[in-house]
Amino acid sequence: MARPFLDSLRRVAPHAEVILASSEISAATRDELRARRCTLLPYRYYRARFFGRKIWPGNTRWARLHTRYAAWINALPGLTAEARLLWRARTVRHFLDPNTRRFVEFYLALRHVLPDCDRVLLSDIRDVVFQADPFALITEPGILYGLEDASVTIGSHWANSLWVERVGGATLRDALAPERVSCVGVVLGSGPVIAAYLALVVDALTSPGINVANFHGADTGAHNIVVRRRALPNVRFADFENGGIVNLHGLNPASIRWTADDLLSDAHGRPFAVVHQYDRHPEVASRLLARLGVAPAEHKPSDLFFHR
Repeated sequence: MARPFLDSLRRVAPHAEVILASSEISAATRDELRARRCTLLPYRYYRARFFGRKIWPGNTRWARLHTRYAAWINALPGLTAEARLLWRARTVRHFLDPNTRRFVEFYLALRHVLPDCDRVLLSDIRDVVFQADPFALITEPGILYGLEDASVTIGSHWANSLWVERVGGATLRDALAPERVSCVGVVLGSGPVIAAYLALVVDALTSPGINVANFHGADTGAHNIVVRRRALPNVRFADFENGGIVNLHGLNPASIRWTADDLLSDAHGRPFAVVHQYDRHPEVASRLLARLGVAPAEHKPSDLFFHR
């Protein structure tokens, strides 16, 4: 699953430090990732069986706790705002699906390290490949978000509308309805700004009164709320027109372009540094991965984790 990502990244940015959030991977996978110079950030889910029923903190039977824990923590005396956010993050991590939990784990483990980093990439693994050094896209302090196709807005896409509503409420969903969707799969920025971004995402996920337990898509909802609040400095966007990062989901295959060197390019003929969701178009996946000498990764939805 990680081979196209790692092989292409090592070709264009061989000195990049790779940290992977991981849960319940096999020993063979762990050994291979470590052999490829990856640092693993493991986490686990606490589960038990009671009279044949699976019990874990994300079960819907704990819904009252999910909506109230943040208010309880915020009401504790003597805590700073940073300490309240930290304890909310430590609590919510046990409720979340794997896609969303990775952002909380990155915040908890790396919040003191990221401000000292030059450039940071937060990325999916399964459906991302690199054609050029992604870190070259960041030339000054700030953050770079990837946009989905211009025809997709938060209000016009049922899933994104639902995700934003679940995290931020119906009023915020309606306010953001005209905005284009930003994909959470690839985010680039300077170290201090990425640290601030993760804190904002965690804050959105742990606001009092909301329930994102076992809710696939909460990471995208929180991400789009952070993006549209523009609380971070020097915000830039990447898409098919602007280049740098491309999210292929929803893109008309007829608009896809290639350079003479067989690289996927933007509307102006410039190769994208980061190609996300390449597996949505089998012909694109075959053409890209052929250059890497690897086979397409098998897609297994992450929410199957909760149905074992």
